[in-house]
Amino acid sequence: MVLTEEQRERIRRNKERALQIQKERKQKQQNENKKEERHTHYNNNNKRRSSSPTTNNNDNVIHHQKEVEKSEKKQKIIADSQNDPSLPLEDFEVGASQYVTKKEATNVYCLPEGSIAVCTYEEKVNPHNSKFKPMKLYKRDEVRYYAHKRYGGLNGLIKERNKRRQRKLEKDMNDAKDIFK
Repeated sequence: MVLTEEQRERIRRNKERALQIQKERKQKQQNENKKEERHTHYNNNNKRRSSSPTTNNNDNVIHHQKEVEKSEKKQKIIADSQNDPSLPLEDFEVGASQYVTKKEATNVYCLPEGSIAVCTYEEKVNPHNSKFKPMKLYKRDEVRYYAHKRYGGLNGLIKERNKRRQRKLEKDMNDAKDIFK
């Protein structure tokens, strides 16, 4: 099959256009990777934990931008919560570590898993065994902020904590009532 001169010219133009598009996409991907590098967090073990997935197309770019905006908004909330004098400390919090474990966040601050999942954390080597999953330590200020926000301040949090203790006591008493018969 023999190609005409017009067909050859069209093939050449399409090839140049395709190469130009490839070059633009590659450059766009490199720019996005540079942006993503700026939004990468490092934990104590110097392992990288990216704050968002890699982006490949326009929908993902928009999604990535929204994630970055959410992250920036969350960082502002965290900074505000750390400097917010309206969040009173309880007696046990005075002089306590700036980090809390997940168990402490659920028991003391009455936060569900979903609320804890949005909190920032640092990973440390598990003290029980280094081969176990690393433990996650959450910032106490941020956990306190979300607990106060969820329960309407310190008094609401204390009421929720007491309600849970009372419910546990009633359950334990109900379970134990048949033991001594």
